[in-house]
Amino acid sequence: MKKLKKRYLFIIPVLLIFIGIIGIFLHKEQPLEGTFYLVVSDSASRTKTISNNFVIEVDNQIAIIKDNGKIEQQKINKEDKTICIFDKQYFYNYNTGHLTLTRKMSNSEFENIEFVSDASPIFESYKKGKVRY
Repeated sequence: MKKLKKRYLFIIPVLLIFIGIIGIFLHKEQPLEGTFYLVVSDSASRTKTISNNFVIEVDNQIAIIKDNGKIEQQKINKEDKTICIFDKQYFYNYNTGHLTLTRKMSNSEFENIEFVSDASPIFESYKKGKVRY
């Protein structure tokens, strides 16, 4: 009986490791494509919503940036994970519909700008302003 329990105790971690490896392979790096909307935070209600005033449309390696009537087209450097927006270079991080742009400012601080697309599982909540932080 004790040997049987030890076997089960050995099988459980091996099974969890196997499931983790499968999850990693299934969650390959997703292509950076789609329309991304600026995420705006409301500190009074501690919620986040999207803005239609600043939009980035990504198709393959080209980004079309629309900001209050200004339109700019830029090439995305996928090797360095950088994009230049209105003469400022940002590093980007993309994961499941969420795009974060980061740049180092002169005083050793960082500027982070968050965008979301309809590929995000909580895009509808962003549209309704129901995402809390």
